[in-house]
Amino acid sequence: MNKETHVVIIQPPLVQLNTPYPSGAYLKSFFQRIKSDYPEFYIGQVKWLDLSIMLFHSIFSVQGLKHIFSATEEKALEQATLSEKIGQTNEAFNLRRYISQQEAWIKWIEPIKQILSASSRELCHEFVSSPAIPRGQRMESYLQELEREVDSDDARILASLALADLADYICVMFDSAFTLIRYGESIATSITDFNQVESMINSPILKKFYEPLLEKILNELPQEGNLLICITCPFPGTLAASLFTGRKAKEKFGCRAKIIMGGGYVNTELRELKNSALSQYIDGLSFDRGYGSYLNLFTQLCQNSNQQDTKIYKLRQFFPKNIIDCSSTESNSNWAKKEDYYTSCVFPDYSEIDFSLYPRLLDSRNPMHRLWSDGAWIKAYLAHGCYWHRCAFCDTTLDYVYAYRKTQIKALHEHLWQQAEQQKIFGIHLVDEAAPPVALADFALCNLKKNHPLSFWGNIRYEKSFSRDLADLLAHSGMTGVSGGIEIANSRGLDAISKGTDLDSIIAACAAFKEAGILTHAYMIYGYWLETPQILSDSMETLRQLFLAGLIDSAFWHKFVLTKHSTVYAQYKKGFFQELKPFDSTTGGVFACNDLHFAEEKKSNRYSFGLQQSVAAWMARKELNRSVNTWFDFPFPKPSVPKDFVDKAITKYEEKRNAAFKDFENFKNTKGYSYIWLGGKPFVTTKCCGNTNKLQICWNYMGELLFNNLEPNTDLTTAKKIALSLFNMKADSQEELLSTSAEFLFNNLTEKMYHGFRGKGLCRIR
Repeated sequence: MNKETHVVIIQPPLVQLNTPYPSGAYLKSFFQRIKSDYPEFYIGQVKWLDLSIMLFHSIFSVQGLKHIFSATEEKALEQATLSEKIGQTNEAFNLRRYISQQEAWIKWIEPIKQILSASSRELCHEFVSSPAIPRGQRMESYLQELEREVDSDDARILASLALADLADYICVMFDSAFTLIRYGESIATSITDFNQVESMINSPILKKFYEPLLEKILNELPQEGNLLICITCPFPGTLAASLFTGRKAKEKFGCRAKIIMGGGYVNTELRELKNSALSQYIDGLSFDRGYGSYLNLFTQLCQNSNQQDTKIYKLRQFFPKNIIDCSSTESNSNWAKKEDYYTSCVFPDYSEIDFSLYPRLLDSRNPMHRLWSDGAWIKAYLAHGCYWHRCAFCDTTLDYVYAYRKTQIKALHEHLWQQAEQQKIFGIHLVDEAAPPVALADFALCNLKKNHPLSFWGNIRYEKSFSRDLADLLAHSGMTGVSGGIEIANSRGLDAISKGTDLDSIIAACAAFKEAGILTHAYMIYGYWLETPQILSDSMETLRQLFLAGLIDSAFWHKFVLTKHSTVYAQYKKGFFQELKPFDSTTGGVFACNDLHFAEEKKSNRYSFGLQQSVAAWMARKELNRSVNTWFDFPFPKPSVPKDFVDKAITKYEEKRNAAFKDFENFKNTKGYSYIWLGGKPFVTTKCCGNTNKLQICWNYMGELLFNNLEPNTDLTTAKKIALSLFNMKADSQEELLSTSAEFLFNNLTEKMYHGFRGKGLCRIR
């Protein structure tokens, strides 16, 4: 390699608004790491650009809105007249209101963004009350549904709705593919020909707003040396912008740049894409984690080999007249081993990100539901893949699910803590497919050792590993919420999808989290291949009871989608689940080829409205006693689930929890070494009992002041040592102090005294 190769990672728009997508952070960190590990690669600058947030600020700006209203005013008024003629008076009213209020929208767009970045509290008072403030239909609906007077605390949710109102107008009058969060999401399942994709690349938003932004960015890149441009395409809605980016980069740099596209959408939907026309936009598709691909690529570049004759690990290369494919390689290859190594020790680098640019949207007052958008989270994973990876509906044949690889938790935590200190963003969103319980416990213990611990939340599996002890440990270490797939709250349904857990374990895990003060969210699915109306009714009823018991804070119903890389499809091809009857799909030039249609999949569409309406009410703590079958305007079976089903499962959980708390033998067998103290500072006090005083240890735990009566023969010196030893059992104590404290408690705690501390601060961690 005669020249330096500069690496540029580009996140095209639009992905999400409140925080950067993590793939760029991981790739940047990886390239910085191999720049050090392999100096012979001659890697120059490594830069990560989030064009998603840049495009947002370009559109939602004074100049951006001026252009949009100028370009659409005449068309909008014509559309309003036509709508009125056919009786669509509400649409006509809204279009005319947008045009009339355009000056107010332009004036207030920057203050709206400031409100959402929490940088101007003073604007909130005016924004919620002034008659000069622009109003859209979403904002009006929110205000009309308020059962109290609007106040300044409503400003953030009104500002979030204001952006959504503007996005509605842009979609209707300027670019029909535009959405606020993900650009052109409808591309996901309907594209079957490359020509359809190309027709979307020259859309109004991309041409008017994204093209000048991209040209400016490309002009600022190094003008000497080679370029490796990595385009991350995580969602179907980013495909058009990703290809647009690749085409402009090719026009600008020619053969000086190698342009590779990867990401979630590439890994799931484009694995079979073999169309040489793609060479006009990119040079290759990188599959799965990408680390092995880029290591192999740089090795070939060092050797100055002819790329048209060379296969590269998990990289499909596109040339005008041919395609070089190496999208699947043996898992024990040298590149796979190196990829696994870097998976364990590469952590996301957000040092180039200005988090103040990201608005914190508030689209719900539900405390769990708002976690996704209300916060500039640093995203990271504890492990790559899923430790269960057997759910029948999941893409279990793909690397991002089946290739379970651990990370170095201690090093990860230290890295994230340093990133948080640097960025002054102390919230971590763990984006694992399912965060492993052991890794979570290790992360929690690392976090407890910091004076200013990180706050974190993420996706888990509701299963038996999440005991009350583990939940307490996680809560005290900074975990605020968990989301997890219940999928089907019915025993037969759980077995059918190979969920690997049961309802008792799911309910017990939810109960443990809620007792510990951790918010919970449930993913549900409907319309799967073996579903019956009765199973769906029973699943709804169990979910209702979970809400009624306070075990679930929020939930969402997803419609089942059959995918080519799922376990159930693989089993179908072997002769199982023949009732599935998937339709044949073409291969090669097809986009979105992972999603498959199957017989009677539309049959479940009729349930969507009732499911969403019911869960929205339950999340608001409303209509929790309404029978689930009444949410539909067609005959629907009553549930066969007993009314006290969840309550009985909670009782089972409590009995098991109490038995664990009374397990004095475990404490004696481990000599106390597998326990830590989570409570406040214990101290000795006395309790008057007639003519005598009894020694007690007093401490605070979970907002309560607790007392433990010591044995009558316990002297004051021993009592104080017990209190001090408990306090020294904190996670941030030195190892030697932990050891001596555990030994003292082992020798001095009686079973009765032990029971007084367990579940009230003394936590079992192993």
